[in-house]
Amino acid sequence: MLRSNFARGLATAALFCLATPGFAGVGKVLFVLGGASVERGETALAAQRGLELESGDTLVTGLSGRMHVRLDDGAMLTLKPDTRYELTEYEVPEEAVADEPVAAAATGSTASPEPAAPLVRTRRSGRAFMSLIKGGFRTITGLIGKTDKQAYQIKTPVATIGIRGTHFETEMAGDEMLLAVWDGIVDIVVQTSDGTQSWSFGEGQPYSFGVVGNDGSVTGLEEPPAQFGADGAPPLQLTRGGNGGRRGAADGDDDDSGDRRPVEVRSTDDPADLGDGEQEPPQPTTSIAMGTGPYRGSSGFASASNSTNVTYGQNGELVEYAAGHPDGAAIYAIGSAAVSDIGFDPDTGIRWGRWADGVAQLAIAGVGQEALDLNNQSLHYITGPAGDNAPVLPITGTATYTLVGNTNPTDGNGNVGVLGSASLAANFTQQTVSSIVNLAINESVWNASGSGSFGDNGNLFSGSYNDVTVNGNSEGNSGLFSGFFAGDDNGDAIPDGAGLIYNLTNGTDAVTGAAVFGDPSP
Repeated sequence: MLRSNFARGLATAALFCLATPGFAGVGKVLFVLGGASVERGETALAAQRGLELESGDTLVTGLSGRMHVRLDDGAMLTLKPDTRYELTEYEVPEEAVADEPVAAAATGSTASPEPAAPLVRTRRSGRAFMSLIKGGFRTITGLIGKTDKQAYQIKTPVATIGIRGTHFETEMAGDEMLLAVWDGIVDIVVQTSDGTQSWSFGEGQPYSFGVVGNDGSVTGLEEPPAQFGADGAPPLQLTRGGNGGRRGAADGDDDDSGDRRPVEVRSTDDPADLGDGEQEPPQPTTSIAMGTGPYRGSSGFASASNSTNVTYGQNGELVEYAAGHPDGAAIYAIGSAAVSDIGFDPDTGIRWGRWADGVAQLAIAGVGQEALDLNNQSLHYITGPAGDNAPVLPITGTATYTLVGNTNPTDGNGNVGVLGSASLAANFTQQTVSSIVNLAINESVWNASGSGSFGDNGNLFSGSYNDVTVNGNSEGNSGLFSGFFAGDDNGDAIPDGAGLIYNLTNGTDAVTGAAVFGDPSP
């Protein structure tokens, strides 16, 4: 890729945006893929089709999430994975309206008053001040960007973006901002040692693509950055018809009737359609155990299942998966949460971690989308190795497993504890399991023991803790666990490992965690 530095810097006045109270109804969510949420003040909302957006909202996508948005001035916005984008001050332009004509008869006159011209009230012309905090986006700008470039500004960690009626894409890559202008002109304002400088990219400019460093350096590119697609083609295809997607229906509903035109949003990351008669090959099965603390007024839940829908991030962390839910089958997406306590055991192929400090997204079959607030608790997970089928368990014998990994236990009050010890024993003849867990959290010591049985799906198991003490007190305490067996690389029919999620409660607090076992002793 050919790079050429250019120093066509022009001093310019820095643009500043002042946050003002939010204006309701500035746009809506069109499409969500993977985990995404909308943060509004202290509240986090699940991003789903039709959600109305307000000025001041922060749009958030998870590691595998995308969000497509239509703003009410006709702008289209696509957020890339792992993005935070704030609608700092978004005020939709309003058309001028005419008041009823008003005229008075001349003093002392008996004649009818002459008709007067309508009195036209001038309304706000609109403004769009936004911030890309991290990640990236692609946009086709609306009326605000086309009519008044001073009213349109996007601040990023390294530069300020202004436009002159355009279609462009940008993304933060470490300390650099990547830029591709597909139509129109983008003005970049940066702070350098020589003061505030400005460069332009796009139509009629030396370059349409570039890189902006956090030191104020600006580099022009002959070709678009590789992250934006091959052969100069934008990776996300947005098309809109007629009035550019502007909302014209008076009732503001989500259909495309009246004077609104249909809006089509497509992503090349979406699964491609297969040809006639072709079938998508079966996907490997992965065993999953997961659970969380306080949920819908309960002490939480722990469950296990086998899934063909599992997505990992670049560090091996789980970012999206299908699993059981108290209301049925569900797709879990990490949303705005982060992953902690990531671990992997190469002997068993089991991975573990917990989602925390954000909002996870659930798509529950027959129910709809739901947000799971993890700012004061965690969702713990364990996944087994992918295989064509779940492992087949022996029908006789016993095995005792040793703890090889775990997440730190958490409660529903934001506390993180320490798992002191845990054990798991399996009786394959009787198809039963027994579990012991000992942990400390929030200046309390929890000890639990219980038993369970194998499930109908081969390698899964679940049970309850019938003996739970907190600082030696057992009154009103209970617990449950759920998990799976994984692998048989030794050829002795005994599974190589197992993982379980436990959930303990004393009626007031609930503690959840994950434990992974290996090194079976028959």
